[in-house]
Amino acid sequence: MFMTLAALAGGGEGELWNLVTQEYLESNSAKQRNLGVSILPWFGTCEAIKLLDQLKSEDLSQWVREHATWAYEAVRNYQQFRCPELPRGGNQPLVLIVHN
Repeated sequence: MFMTLAALAGGGEGELWNLVTQEYLESNSAKQRNLGVSILPWFGTCEAIKLLDQLKSEDLSQWVREHATWAYEAVRNYQQFRCPELPRGGNQPLVLIVHN
């Protein structure tokens, strides 16, 4: 995730988006697609959330669908104020636990 944060902070968001959407998520390997799913929430955009929503029901791998479901719920709960078109529900708020 360090490389993801560095890319986003250093202005490489477009290049990272292309890597995730055109390479990782298009891979035949569920492991590679899960890597893409892990990176998508860091974008914090409606487009990324919509892509996670699609993956949670349409990916061929149950493993990827389950991971996309978790990522979607986590980022959706956090980003609802930025993406008002997202469906609202009785979801729990995102809780981050930081260990010192």
